[in-house]
Amino acid sequence: MGSMTRSSPDFLTTKIKAYARKIGFDLVGITTAEPLEEDERRLASWLEAGFAGDMAYMARSHRRRARPKEILPDAKSVICLGINYYPGEPSELDSEGLCGTVSRYAWGKDYHRVIEHLLEKLIAYLKGEVGPSLKFKAMVDHGPALEKALAQRAGLGFIGKNTLLIHRDLGSWIFLAELITNLKLEPDTPQFNQCGSCNACISACPTGALLQPFVLDARRCISYLTIELKGDIPEPLRPQIQDWVFGCDICQEVCPFNAETKPTGCREFTASEGVGPWLSLSSVLAVQEDQDFKAKFSETPLLRPKRQGLQRNAAAVAQNLKLQQQTHG
Repeated sequence: MGSMTRSSPDFLTTKIKAYARKIGFDLVGITTAEPLEEDERRLASWLEAGFAGDMAYMARSHRRRARPKEILPDAKSVICLGINYYPGEPSELDSEGLCGTVSRYAWGKDYHRVIEHLLEKLIAYLKGEVGPSLKFKAMVDHGPALEKALAQRAGLGFIGKNTLLIHRDLGSWIFLAELITNLKLEPDTPQFNQCGSCNACISACPTGALLQPFVLDARRCISYLTIELKGDIPEPLRPQIQDWVFGCDICQEVCPFNAETKPTGCREFTASEGVGPWLSLSSVLAVQEDQDFKAKFSETPLLRPKRQGLQRNAAAVAQNLKLQQQTHG
């Protein structure tokens, strides 16, 4: 590749990766700003099939999601970043009342705020290195980008049959972020699927949301039903959400790549920083005012479905648990 000067793509890429890891990112990779043509076609087919459900925002920006240059016209590279959020296994439930299970990603503080703070540090560093010519667009989950496809192309991992990004060592317990920039950086080698013949995630999904490898019908996904869905949970699916009051980890829990994941080094994502793995259903149902709900779940992901949504979930889970108790005497 020739000698590495201070202004060369290689030199700057190496410095960016070192700094990103220094401030707390576990994974960092680079890809170009070229379109994700195949992923754009897949997204269009997925939307046309109606699999997005209530997530109308997916359709409004579906072309931009696959085209970094439509997000930042001068884009040359995308810095893809990942953080391990695995908080460990849940503690034993010691509450006498009925409790629902919370997805691991929501045990601690809202990841958007945590990662945005790290991105601000990275951007400040880049401004110091590059100067006023720097242009960028930073995103954490809510930006219009196919973040998993970009991360796979940047070598952070591969997209598994459960449609999640999987890293060989960190598994799928990863939060992603992107920094689209006008900097010319050295791209990494893309990764490709390593699931082999394993279909554990597809077999384990209680609602059959994984229709086939790499195809998720969000309308049947427990995470969608308990977080994104605006209205009532369809009656036939209510028993199948089991005790999941917010999100679902089933397709990750059964994945062989998650068998030996190391706990996160980010304190904000641990159970002590938020609601933890269990949520008292009676305490959720007792909240009468939206302002009390916001105060109770301040700085956590559980604000997402709003009071009505979380209480809808709690009522469904309470019914499931009561029926289970009756069945087992």
